Amino acid sequence: MKNYLAFDIGGTFIKFALVQEDATILEETKSATPETIDGLIELITKYAGENPETAGIAISAPGAVSGEGIIYGASALPYIHGPNLLQLVKEKTKLPVFMENDANCAGYAEVWKGAAQGKQNVLAVVIGTGIGGSGY
Repeated sequence: MKNYLAFDIGGTFIKFALVQEDATILEETKSATPETIDGLIELITKYAGENPETAGIAISAPGAVSGEGIIYGASALPYIHGPNLLQLVKEKTKLPVFMENDANCAGYAEVWKGAAQGKQNVLAVVIGTGIGGSGY
């Protein structure tokens, strides 16, 4: 079974986990959110280097995440808006990278393996340093 690294970018903490493809969490931790984009890339790259068996990286991020990997909008982390974060992580780690809005990720997770399994209408609200939501 393949293992993936999942990173949740928050205004206060970056939460990350090593997760099997069936959603089993093998290891999880968090770190204070870096103050710069370089610090964020370094943190992700370091954790990826400590887990060489990783098949890919998933990133949940605040803001409007484009398919190309640029985060639009505003959040508690102004430095993530503008640069192509997906491409920067991909170049540094040499791994496939998927990135999506954090509220959408929370909603997808609940529909896939959580309290919303089998439901037809779902609203996910995330409250942390910022507030977001998604619906299915």
